[in-house]
Amino acid sequence: MHELAFEFLTTALPKVYLVDTTKIEPPYVHYRRRPEEYILYYVYDGEMYLTEGETDYVLKKGDLIILDPKREHFGRKASTCRYTYVHFMPQTMDLIAEVNPDSQAYKEQLLQLRMSALKSNLHTISQERELLLLPKYYHISNEKLDSILHYNFDRMVESRKEKLEQYALKTSTIFLELLIELSRAYTTHLVYEQEQGVCKTHRTVQRLLHYLNTCYQED
Repeated sequence: MHELAFEFLTTALPKVYLVDTTKIEPPYVHYRRRPEEYILYYVYDGEMYLTEGETDYVLKKGDLIILDPKREHFGRKASTCRYTYVHFMPQTMDLIAEVNPDSQAYKEQLLQLRMSALKSNLHTISQERELLLLPKYYHISNEKLDSILHYNFDRMVESRKEKLEQYALKTSTIFLELLIELSRAYTTHLVYEQEQGVCKTHRTVQRLLHYLNTCYQED
């Protein structure tokens, strides 16, 4: 099985154009369009029947998808669905045509990045080329991640509606925080939850380093 994903180079904050939570009901159907920016959908309730390019999706509660401006998308049929949408454009975001979760080499690369972060500190880690790995489509079954997404989506919507000074910067900052959490969860999913062929020692070492970083920081 091959999964599509995005690599997001965080050299600058993503620019958020639109964000809101809405509910669609029949007879409404998503119209056919090719957007000028990326669009993230996160479904809270109901179902959404969406086609992007030649791929059909049935999005249900807990499903997240990132739509690509390189592809046209449209709704296949009317349905009831409550969801949050975010229209955004990062500085650089390239589609990875083939990300194979069963690839040992790819998992080892992800493991090395995580272990390197765990063994670093704010003085030694390079922040010039921080990469986020974001799923094209992902089902959120982790309650903690679901709560984090809900919380930050609500913060983004509130920030946009307040329209106080620096609200665009605040909205983009919250969105980047959300994407970081999503990237971490997706990396954990690829590396650990599909654990066949991955040395379990890595996970033990990660837990140990996390414990040391948490409990033995300098005052």
